[in-house]
Amino acid sequence: MAINENFKKNSLAHFRGRVPSEGSHTLDGFGELGMYESPLLGNSDDDKVDSIVVFHMMRTILLTGVTHHMIAFEELDARSAKIMSNDWHLLLDAAKSVVRTQFTETRGESTRKTSADDSRDVPRVLVYCSTVLGNLGEIYRIFEAGNHFVEIIDERNLYKSVYIAYGGPDEAIAERVRDFLVSKGVSTAFFSQTSQIGQKLHRFMSDGINTADYMLLICSEKSLTRNGVLNEIEEIMSKQASEGGKNLLLPLAIDEFYKTDWCPDRPDFARNLRRIVVGNLRLDSDDAFQEDMNRVLSALAVA
Repeated sequence: MAINENFKKNSLAHFRGRVPSEGSHTLDGFGELGMYESPLLGNSDDDKVDSIVVFHMMRTILLTGVTHHMIAFEELDARSAKIMSNDWHLLLDAAKSVVRTQFTETRGESTRKTSADDSRDVPRVLVYCSTVLGNLGEIYRIFEAGNHFVEIIDERNLYKSVYIAYGGPDEAIAERVRDFLVSKGVSTAFFSQTSQIGQKLHRFMSDGINTADYMLLICSEKSLTRNGVLNEIEEIMSKQASEGGKNLLLPLAIDEFYKTDWCPDRPDFARNLRRIVVGNLRLDSDDAFQEDMNRVLSALAVA
């Protein structure tokens, strides 16, 4: 089964952030050179041959002669951990072989002589997943039993969760925001996707806001004048007050209505919004949208 493309991009971005490049003294085994999907076979406890699809990344630092590895796949559980542990060294050696060949074909014979052949592996291997299923302690013990030193990275723990507040006329924009966040592994509460038939609207709003770490507010004339959105602003202000005044609101503006023209019945709504940084949400180009949403990701990142 093919690995989700967004998951690949997220794992690659995380690996690049964790292992800094040394410029021309770095050989990368991901992207067009080294990213590949490989069936990894091993025997489970019931002697049946099983397989998982993994996505391997490696970076060799020539100045230090070390190679860093990260293995990514979507759902990590005890069974997949056992398969990986059984064929651990085979996996890493095979990955080096494939990447070395790709370096040779892409950069010439001289690269092959200084690639992963003569490097030593960093003992700790990063294991990146979108979800951990089962007991994390048990999974760590499986790797430890095979004398493998790993750090497990659950994509869900990289970002704080968010509730998206918007007015009905802006639903298409809110969906675009939601899709971007979900593609990056952010846990997102969104009315049209996570509400249940028969659920009271106020209960969904209250539960969603108080369960999520932040509320992302789409600010526009169409949204800020709707009663439902005003109720959500009131709810997040109440939550902020109960948490000692901590700001939990991430506003994104698609017009300038909030700056001077917005005059809600409760003036403190507008006053509090204008006291914090309001991000722009540019919709005229994909590049601008991505740039603005990356700022949101930075705000949601777990320190």
